Amino acid sequence: MAVVKIKITDELGEQSCIDATVGESLMVAATNNLIAGLDAECGGFCSCGTCEVMVGGAWSKHLPEMKTEEIDMLSFTSTGQEGCRLSCQICITPEMDCMEVKVVK
Repeated sequence: MAVVKIKITDELGEQSCIDATVGESLMVAATNNLIAGLDAECGGFCSCGTCEVMVGGAWSKHLPEMKTEEIDMLSFTSTGQEGCRLSCQICITPEMDCMEVKVVK
């Protein structure tokens, strides 16, 4: 399975470069790497909003379209900032190599 690097800034402002397997969710990659602040309480079922991340600028074009469930969940939990997504809804693709994200808290 192909692996890409993701640069992720945790809730403490510390940046890590983690390995993410193509086909898995960003949430799984982040929790496997114990990223601070990415709680993922529902385990990836888009029902808690505790895996929210901010995806910077040009990287947003590499993300899948938001489904209704994600839009609804973000309407309750999000800071309302552009680029906020739930990491459980981001399936890693090869085009995401070196993508930069930040945990939202």
